Amino acid sequence: MENYNFGHLFNFIELHPEYKNIAIQFSLDNLVSTTKFYKIIKDKFINTDKFFFIIGETSYGACCADEVAAMHLKAELIIRIGTSCLTQTKTLPVYFFYETVNVINEEILKQIEQIYNEKCGENANLIVKSINNTN
Repeated sequence: MENYNFGHLFNFIELHPEYKNIAIQFSLDNLVSTTKFYKIIKDKFINTDKFFFIIGETSYGACCADEVAAMHLKAELIIRIGTSCLTQTKTLPVYFFYETVNVINEEILKQIEQIYNEKCGENANLIVKSINNTN
């Protein structure tokens, strides 16, 4: 749970009051955490008109947002938690909620700069954006 930025998800939901019936779908690697995710999200919006529900695994590929199941339950938004193929949906919007992983450390950054300077020359600029992923 600590590797997910719920603040971004909560901000998105708050910025879209038109979404009241919200389906939550988990990738296979997150199924064991279903109740934890659901409780965190539901507790944040406990005194609102938002209704969250979990949809089961898709009848398509395991990586797809299951728009058909969500539509049967009258969802207005799908929150897809975990890995996904990012297949575009036709009728429902999908918020893809991924784990935050810190992969850049100082040694990796030095290696990137060295390779970049060798390939592009020292007159080129390399800009690395640091994102603070706090909740």
